Amino acid sequence: MKLYILLIALIYSTPGPAGQIDASQEILARVNGAAVTRGEFDLVFGSRVTVGDSLAAAVEKTIELALDMKLKELAAVELGLLPDAGYGTFRALWLNENEGRKKAKESGQVFYGPTAFSERAFYDYHMSKLVAESTQKLFSNSPVCSDASIQAFYDSARQTLFSRPQEVHFLEVHSGEEKNDSLEALRADAGNINDPRLLMARHHCAAETLTASIHTYEELSPYLSKSLSSLGVNQVSEWYRDAQGMVLIKCLERREKGFIPLNEARGIICTRLAEAAYNDYIAVQRAKAQIEIDRNMVSRIIKELNNNLNR
Repeated sequence: MKLYILLIALIYSTPGPAGQIDASQEILARVNGAAVTRGEFDLVFGSRVTVGDSLAAAVEKTIELALDMKLKELAAVELGLLPDAGYGTFRALWLNENEGRKKAKESGQVFYGPTAFSERAFYDYHMSKLVAESTQKLFSNSPVCSDASIQAFYDSARQTLFSRPQEVHFLEVHSGEEKNDSLEALRADAGNINDPRLLMARHHCAAETLTASIHTYEELSPYLSKSLSSLGVNQVSEWYRDAQGMVLIKCLERREKGFIPLNEARGIICTRLAEAAYNDYIAVQRAKAQIEIDRNMVSRIIKELNNNLNR
């Protein structure tokens, strides 16, 4: 992993010789005639790299990702969301965005995010926004989000995505007492009293009511976690010693596991269905695309990165 962190840093920090044509404009590949430049390769380098990848494998994965991103830009052009899919157009959008943010800051206007995007940060922001707008335009009113499709998705994913965890509402009591008769008197009162204020008025203790879901039991002590799982409503645990003293709990209410209703889940489901449909759409475009890759330039990039690494 350190290897690729270093490579990414080298890509952005190594200057070209004086007077050299901007290397970022060199054309690495074409997708349906649209250029994929070295600059666009640099913007996505490292995004698909995994531990154990060779340098050559990292470069090939980066090219594949850059091709996919270009197809997404071409789709946005067809939808009227971009004037063209050129790297120059992207850079113009980046510079305009930063200029607008600078002016907004100078005039005291409210805006969200950084004062100025780095090129890579803006690329991520730009592509995320472009994909969301493309997905909305292509599929928001399509059969992808029909009632039948939403119902089918809900039925298949209800257990994994839309279940509500079981919750236990309980009374937790802490005591500094050490005498068994005092502790047992407090435990007996806890069996009949649910109001922590009344317990604290009668005994030298601290008490509060809490709610824990099955997913947060592990944040409690093992003993209390086990007690929460096994106590019935109005049952009181035995005393347990922790770092602060003696502790017990009483189960006040057990809210059984349920499910988020379909009407609440509808928006989430439609978004997921549309995203899946968009990914399928891009995959189809990729299968049909005419792709040309400059293999000489690929070899040059691998050699350059390898030289930078060995400096």
